[in-house]
Amino acid sequence: MADFASEQRIHTAVCYGMMACGVASLIALIITVAPYGRYSQGKGILVNAKLGWIIMEIPNLLIPIAFYFYPCGLKVSQNPINYLLLGMYILHYIHRTLIF
Repeated sequence: MADFASEQRIHTAVCYGMMACGVASLIALIITVAPYGRYSQGKGILVNAKLGWIIMEIPNLLIPIAFYFYPCGLKVSQNPINYLLLGMYILHYIHRTLIF
């Protein structure tokens, strides 16, 4: 299990990585025109709306499932109420991602 200082370094590195991705996205979108929705006029890669929704929402379903099966040894994972809440979240995202 990682100590606080190493977790803080990981968190800081992830934050800087996200900021770098934001800057890279800004530059890419200034240089190119990104087609969007019905205004795309056939340019770029067109993705089916249902498939796009699933691709966008599937991490919200898979990451909590991974935490459910691999609880990381934290004290909060020992509380059955947390498993109940996580189960409700997973059921919600199964409906939101795959059924709706």
